[in-house]
Amino acid sequence: MNRFANFMPELIGLIRRFPVPVFCSLWAFAINFDGHSFFGSSLRENGTFGLAAGFVAGGAAHLFLESRKWSFVPSLILAAIVAGAAWFLAYDPVLLQSHRLYLFLGLIMLLFVSPYLRRSVEQGAVWLFGLRVGLAALLAIVVGLTLMLGIYAIITGLKFLFGIDLGGSVEQQIFSLPVFLVGPLFGLSMIPEDVDEAINLSDQKGGLLERGVSILVNYIKVPLAFIYALLLHAYAVKIIVQQSMPHGEVGMVVSLFAIAGTLAWLLAWPFRDTGTRLLKLYSRFWFWFLPVPVLLLALAVWQRVSDYGMTQDRYGLVLVALWAGLVCVYLVVRRRFADMRVVIGSAALLLLLGSFGPWGAAETTVKSQFARLEKFLSDKAMLENGKLKTVLPSLSQEEKKQGHSMLQVLVGANADDKIYAFLPEGEKQISPQRGYVSDELSNRFGVNNYWLETSTYSFNAQVAPTATAFAGNGRVLGPFQFGQWMLNTNAVAGMPKFTKQNDVLMMTWTDSQGTGDVTLQIDQRTILGLFKDKKPSTGGGSPLPISFVASADYLMFITEGSGQLSDEKVELATLNFWVIEKK
Repeated sequence: MNRFANFMPELIGLIRRFPVPVFCSLWAFAINFDGHSFFGSSLRENGTFGLAAGFVAGGAAHLFLESRKWSFVPSLILAAIVAGAAWFLAYDPVLLQSHRLYLFLGLIMLLFVSPYLRRSVEQGAVWLFGLRVGLAALLAIVVGLTLMLGIYAIITGLKFLFGIDLGGSVEQQIFSLPVFLVGPLFGLSMIPEDVDEAINLSDQKGGLLERGVSILVNYIKVPLAFIYALLLHAYAVKIIVQQSMPHGEVGMVVSLFAIAGTLAWLLAWPFRDTGTRLLKLYSRFWFWFLPVPVLLLALAVWQRVSDYGMTQDRYGLVLVALWAGLVCVYLVVRRRFADMRVVIGSAALLLLLGSFGPWGAAETTVKSQFARLEKFLSDKAMLENGKLKTVLPSLSQEEKKQGHSMLQVLVGANADDKIYAFLPEGEKQISPQRGYVSDELSNRFGVNNYWLETSTYSFNAQVAPTATAFAGNGRVLGPFQFGQWMLNTNAVAGMPKFTKQNDVLMMTWTDSQGTGDVTLQIDQRTILGLFKDKKPSTGGGSPLPISFVASADYLMFITEGSGQLSDEKVELATLNFWVIEKK
């Protein structure tokens, strides 16, 4: 009873402090525990996203109002309004063309600074609160995962020991307890009430917090950030020397550097005067490492957007470049008087602004890719009065890849209506396959089989008798089958072993009659050339098997095969064949 009596006041205190997040957590648990009996799958999925956004937004609102000493009722009303707006944005991305990932990241960043959107704030308090909230989130995940594993052990024990199978639906309902209720509420309970308490290293001397964070920033994060910075600057020198634009992949590399490097700078704040010499230098001059990587990122994003248009991922890179540039300028101006709230808050603001609206990631992407698709269809003479022709001209593989990519981006941005705008009046709408371009949609836009390389050739013979005459005696060997997975594998009794020497495929086989090894040299370039030039048999249909003289002693009958043939690559992927050995 005493434990229960102690637990209830803590729970009531949590509800009084964070009523809106607690409600969101309880409601998310309810709709996921219910299964399919009352809430539909679509309502459950969208509702879970909406309530998760409301949970974070409501928590940030409560912390903001708590720091300003608002009373319970006004705080509850305003927090509910903020959580409702976040729920609305996350519930249905199609309605407002919102972006859930940017919304959630922005709300999480806002949570870290929400109690400090006021004057007279100590930087040490911002740092300590951020660390504690991060640890609270980590512990919430650990607690939820531990409970989930415990429940799984009990369910498995019931099934194994007593033959009691609760069924997949019941198990999913039970697992909603740690995911949507216990873990989130535990994390809320760990958020400190005294948000103005500042870090004091002298009080933490020798403690777990001081030692753990000190080792992390002094000997791991800061040295790695320095090495990474040197690599990026060396890459910039390489670009200047070779006079070449940065590759598209550099965007993610620089983004990770800017984010991780700034995080290291934030974590190192309490140790800026007591840390290692390298950490002191890092704290003072971190901003000088940002301009060159930010310029690389801007060039890489500009090149990709110019070539392939805007996507939601590239929009994120634009946000990172803009944020890193602003942070760089701010740190240069403020130097040692920089405010952590500005660094974190600016990221939150950019992410939240980019998560919705006509200026947001989704709408900007749709406008860009729709314009590109319209121009693409027009340039390829695929439109008539703004609608797709019934019979479309054939496209090259590269053109098919471009067209399919635009369709995929539009489908991923929930802009199916933009795609349907090209369908003739009266033609039925073709639905995508849950976020992906369906085969039917690919066929209608003439971009089916877009994945095939232009240098890929295949051959498949019809099953029909064929004959080839040769002088002398001989014997038939086979059937043989080759695939890339069989190269350089250990020989198995009765099976051929394949190795490769340049463009020649070497097959060694010991026949069952024990008459010695058979070694056959297969010229990949010649065979792929036959696949490329092979014409259908008379009367149409599949071609006859290919009869190929491999050497003076061996004649090959090829029934099926595929591979790539280009100036850069000669490679058989598969090959099915028989061999006639002349005597």
